[in-house]
Amino acid sequence: GLNMNANINEDLNFTAQIVAAGSENETADSWSNWDMQADWLFVKWQVNDNFSIKGGRQLYNAWLAAEYIDVGALIPWRQAPGQVYALSPFKSFEGVSFDYITELSGLRLKTSLFGGAIHNNRGQLVGEFARMRVVDGDKLIGAVAVLEGKGWQLKGSASRMNYAGSYSYSADEDATPNPQDYEINEGIAYTIGFNYTRDWVIWAEYGHTSGTGTSTFSNPYTGKDHDFGKYGEAFYATLGRKINKWLPHFTYAYGNYRFGYAEGIQKSYLSGLNYQMYPNAVVKLAYEVENATGSGVMLSQKGAAQVASVGIDFLF
Repeated sequence: GLNMNANINEDLNFTAQIVAAGSENETADSWSNWDMQADWLFVKWQVNDNFSIKGGRQLYNAWLAAEYIDVGALIPWRQAPGQVYALSPFKSFEGVSFDYITELSGLRLKTSLFGGAIHNNRGQLVGEFARMRVVDGDKLIGAVAVLEGKGWQLKGSASRMNYAGSYSYSADEDATPNPQDYEINEGIAYTIGFNYTRDWVIWAEYGHTSGTGTSTFSNPYTGKDHDFGKYGEAFYATLGRKINKWLPHFTYAYGNYRFGYAEGIQKSYLSGLNYQMYPNAVVKLAYEVENATGSGVMLSQKGAAQVASVGIDFLF
């Protein structure tokens, strides 16, 4: 990724973030590997010390790790918990946001009201064999509030939107996927999350989405048509402890889904060990056990799976 920032004058600032992201499970109809996209492309007017206005393409900042989703060195996991983050149907929007910051007895409260539309966007995270191709929508409106203290933050959000796109879903990883269109009206999402990062590392977050679907989805595993837009809710909790350059951590995640390809409950147990090799580089090892009662967002069908992974996250 590439971040660009330029001051136009004392009060106006231009920000852009260009990201080229790959997919571990690429399909012919998914968003192509390493295609570049501008997640941020906005102008910010600093009206005064507390109040600012942004206009342009900006982050849908409803989720606790939304700002770091592509910066693995700033989050404890190799990948943010998909059970929760698959609920986010898009990553950025084009519109306006009004941001206000105030100090409260040593704490900082940041509030934001935003609205706009979604164009040619991709989801933050998607599930096994399911690929969000393009998302377009309108009538997005929402609010975010963040309360920050020494080493911790509490974040909540609520938003409403209409959106549409297509998924590619195949029961066979090697089969040619068949994109299926969907549309969600009166979609509602709300989240609440807490993060503490000192010697102990704590992340916990709950997300809920619902809406009225105007289309059905043919699931190759169940052989049935499912309505889009019923609901999805999920949460995760992470606990870790910093020991010199090491960070052992454990995450439990739970999701209950009733939309499109995802029908059922999925649970995940992840054990991880991070090593801070350099100030800007982290080696991450993880072992995850996943269980699903139906087709979920991380497992494509009922059953269990075990996943071991290793990676290096770094900042330039």
